[in-house]
Amino acid sequence: MSPKLFSDGEVRTRLAVLLGIFAAWCGHAVGGESAVDNGAIAPAV
Repeated sequence: MSPKLFSDGEVRTRLAVLLGIFAAWCGHAVGGESAVDNGAIAPAV
């Protein structure tokens, strides 16, 4: 198995950012207003 490229903390941060972007995109695509804009999802940074 190849050595880990990222530490667990980095992986969690990247996943949180990707999840936030995905949720925002879904919010805009479905309802025209993202959950991030509504404050339902805290910014990852």
